[in-house]
Amino acid sequence: MITEKKQPEKKGKAMHDIDLLARCSRHYCEVLPDDIGIAECLVEDLFGRVLSQFFEVVLIGDVSLSFGPARDAQAAPIAITLRAQGYDPLLAQNGDYLSDAIQEQLSGALSELLGSFCVERFSISELTLPQQSYRCG
Repeated sequence: MITEKKQPEKKGKAMHDIDLLARCSRHYCEVLPDDIGIAECLVEDLFGRVLSQFFEVVLIGDVSLSFGPARDAQAAPIAITLRAQGYDPLLAQNGDYLSDAIQEQLSGALSELLGSFCVERFSISELTLPQQSYRCG
């Protein structure tokens, strides 16, 4: 009796949308309002490095820092938004673990730059892209 071993059915490639909103009080912050362009580039590079630990391909869609109005004698707070996409996770992990691990790594990286901050929103959603086949001829 000959049995044919079935190949596991390949799923499409996975894409993850990543969205983050964090606020920093600027009490121990290294970012100055005069250097916002440089700071955004620095944060973008930081996010790219963190996300590349989890995904084969990372596309940073938007990184923005905005300074709120200063109150009393305190420095203006900073809002940081990130929108990115990660393609093809490097490790097979369930969604909750991946979300927690990414948030932990991003928080650690941000704390080095911003001191204390609060993550107001973090979400990661997975989409499966259909597998494409190409034929020549």
